[in-house]
Amino acid sequence: MQKLTGLSETEVTETARQIADTFYDYQYHEDDAGLIKYISSREDMFTYMHGIVQAAYEKYVPYARLVEEKRSKGQWGNTWQICINPDDDCEGVRFDLIGCPLADYASANGYTDLLPHLCATDHVIPKLIHAKLIRTHTCALGSDSCDYWYVGDESETARNYKGKLV
Repeated sequence: MQKLTGLSETEVTETARQIADTFYDYQYHEDDAGLIKYISSREDMFTYMHGIVQAAYEKYVPYARLVEEKRSKGQWGNTWQICINPDDDCEGVRFDLIGCPLADYASANGYTDLLPHLCATDHVIPKLIHAKLIRTHTCALGSDSCDYWYVGDESETARNYKGKLV
């Protein structure tokens, strides 16, 4: 698992800058200005995204350590473990959630037929920010992890991806 512990403030800031620039430079449709209708300058977009990235990083690091500690003691069962950018891609945002307590609960209580519908909702939110979720496997369908790869909805990757999406 790739660890994100130990990133410098500069690396966190650079990541936020890249994300902000991507949102700011996105070619929105005429009838949809996306975040630009709320955040009109590049620097304001950076300030907004930096706050999100910094908060996410500050929460991720302690969570990753706590999951590792609990799982090493046989606690927390099959809770989500996060692997950031497992394939070292340079486009979009990519992570895997390893293990799924929802799938465990559904299996134990006879609700497995509902899981694919629950997982399908993961495709809704990205559309609101002009992203596409490329996901090839889920715990609900028998894998040991769920993969998440968010790319711009009009990117070459989104247009040309030929694999099966779940």
